[in-house]
Amino acid sequence: MTYVESVSLPTETFDRINKLLALPYFDEMTDDEMRNAEAKDGACEGIFGVTFKDGTSFTYDLCSGSSNYYDNMVFYDKEGYESVFDCDYELDRKIKFDIGENSYVINIDLVN
Repeated sequence: MTYVESVSLPTETFDRINKLLALPYFDEMTDDEMRNAEAKDGACEGIFGVTFKDGTSFTYDLCSGSSNYYDNMVFYDKEGYESVFDCDYELDRKIKFDIGENSYVINIDLVN
């Protein structure tokens, strides 16, 4: 079965996420470059979450460690067990993944 949900994100937020995910390693950047990019180490920002009609859910967070930004994507099954996905380092307007025999799709609608 395929489950589809949509979320709305401001275009500015979508662009900021991809700009931060595309930054080089922090130790390759000057302090001025870090300030201009508004980059911070040790940050984690909840961007969106969805709940699918089968009771499962998904969260997307933008995080940074000591060296770079990464996307933290987590799927929760009905019992609350989580599956963490590999980092994509880019937010697309469609996120699609399969868990077991089910497919899940999240469409990101950009708003101004």
